[in-house]
This record gives sequence, C-alpha cells and structure tokens, in this order.
Amino acid sequence: MQVKNELLSLLTESNSLENISLLVIKQWHNNFDRAKLLHAIKSYEQICLDEGLLATLSEDQPNKGERDQLALAEIYSQIKNVRKAAQYLRTSYILLDRQHEAPKELAAFYWFLGQLKDAFYKPYLTKQIVISLQNLLESPLSKLDAVSIDVDTPHDIWQIMQQPLQIIERLVANEGDMSANSFHTLRKKLRLFANLFTLAAKSSNEVNVLAMKNELVSINDVLGEINDEFVADSLDGHKPYEDNRVLLDNTLKERISNLLCPPHNLSSATNLESFGND
Repeated sequence: MQVKNELLSLLTESNSLENISLLVIKQWHNNFDRAKLLHAIKSYEQICLDEGLLATLSEDQPNKGERDQLALAEIYSQIKNVRKAAQYLRTSYILLDRQHEAPKELAAFYWFLGQLKDAFYKPYLTKQIVISLQNLLESPLSKLDAVSIDVDTPHDIWQIMQQPLQIIERLVANEGDMSANSFHTLRKKLRLFANLFTLAAKSSNEVNVLAMKNELVSINDVLGEINDEFVADSLDGHKPYEDNRVLLDNTLKERISNLLCPPHNLSSATNLESFGND
C-alpha cells in the first residue's frame, strides 16, 4: 500500500472530494451543538471548580458523588466527540479547502478542547481553559455554526499535500532519536492523512481506501500512546513535554516509509499538473 497512489485515486475520482467535504460538514453539525456544549462546560465548571471539590477530584475517583461522577463521564464523552468532529473539519480545511488553512476560531476552539480533554480530571489546570471556551462559545461574532468547505482543484490539493508528505519522509529518514517537537510534528502530519482516509472510507466502498485508512490509523494509534505518556508526565509535573526524546521502533519506521514510496502511476501525478487547473 502506498499513500501517494491512493491520494492520486481520490483526487482523480469523480466527486470523491466533494463527498468527503459534505460528509465532514454533516458530521460537524451532528456533533456541534453550541447551547448543549456550553451547558456541559458550565456544568463541568460547577462540579469541578467549586473550591470544596478540588481536593477530592481525581482520575481514579472523579467525584465523591455518584451523580457528579456520571455527569462528568457524559461531559467528557461529549467533549471528545466534538473535538474529533473538529479535528476532521480542521483536516478538511487544511487539505481540501482553497485557503488550505483552518479558520482561526476553529483552530482555537480545537486547541482549547484538546487542553480541556487532556487535563479534564485535573481541574486546578483547567480554570482558564474553561473561561476561554465559554467566551468563545458565547461570542456574538462566533461562526462555528456556519462552516463550509470550498473544495480546491485536484492540482492544487496535490501540491499542498506534498509539504506534509515531505516532512514525514524527512523525519522518518533521520537516524537516531528525535526531539519531542519533531515527534509531535510527525504525528500531526500523519494524522492529517489518517483523518482524510477515515473520511474517504466512510464515503467509499473501495477496499484500498479502507486498507489505507486502517494502516494509517494503526500507526497513529501507536504514536498516540507515546504522546499520551508524555502529556500525562507533563501534567503531573514529572517531566516537561518538550524534554522528551523519541526513538521510533524500526518496524514502525519501515511501515511509515513503505507508505511513502513514490506512486506507481507517475503519469497520474503528472496529469494533475494540468487537471482542474484551467
């Protein structure tokens, strides 16, 4: 399996990009309910940030009251689901939209949700994050309800995709360990394509698309486990995230390298130089 071959197939297949963009918008609207999310965040604030609860709240015993424990579990699940939908939407803006950049409000929203998710059971770290999310959701200027993807030409999308692919290739080719920042970059760039093929697999019955999605998600899960350890150590005050070093397993590096081989059908890549670029 080679990711560049499958990307070329997506780019040249009729309506595939439009179908992906329609799907990601639908998923966003199915998961993002401004009033419901705002209520959840305010409930989290009431449960977790009351001074009397700070001493009793922990990940192993989220709250002394069973009702609050269940409420927190539901809030956490909602935040995870909205953030995942935001992640897919952000990926689509970066790779498919003509601007090739997520709107600043969406980028900030996604970042704040990630910070809240990571420190959810450590409320002494989340007070400012909760305030920022509330301000964002209550802003009369917010446009999170009105999102749309203006799909770019296959030619320009292919060109944009070369940058993250080249970054992945360069980082994987390096001998020895890598810094935490380089690891974080590798994970983010691979996740762009894992997200894209996850969306493509939902709107396509192609066996190759599903296989590519499964491999990319599997690799991303391995990297995610390493990342989670670094985040946990950082939140606990054991070791700052940026102080870590990562030595990728040779098998994992080989799996990533194999995905990045040049496309078999070089003519398809060449044709994209003019396809949709009138």
